[in-house]
Amino acid sequence: MATIYCSIDGGGQGLSLGVLNLAIVFPQMISAIGSGPLNTLFGGSNASSFVFGAVVATISAIISIFVLPDPLQQDTHRSAFKGR
Repeated sequence: MATIYCSIDGGGQGLSLGVLNLAIVFPQMISAIGSGPLNTLFGGSNASSFVFGAVVATISAIISIFVLPDPLQQDTHRSAFKGR
């Protein structure tokens, strides 16, 4: 989806890869910072981190369904706006 919007706005492939990279790196950083104390809190087992990751992934999937725009709807709107 990032590639579609970057190509429409003329941002190029580098911007698309940068957005994708940030979308991967930030959750990994949050997980790395939070998993140590979470494991200690629940007796040193890694199971709590896996459960936490599953819950956050589920929440992220639900949010993305409602927050991300529909590319077809956006493309139709842009075409109508440009007079095509």
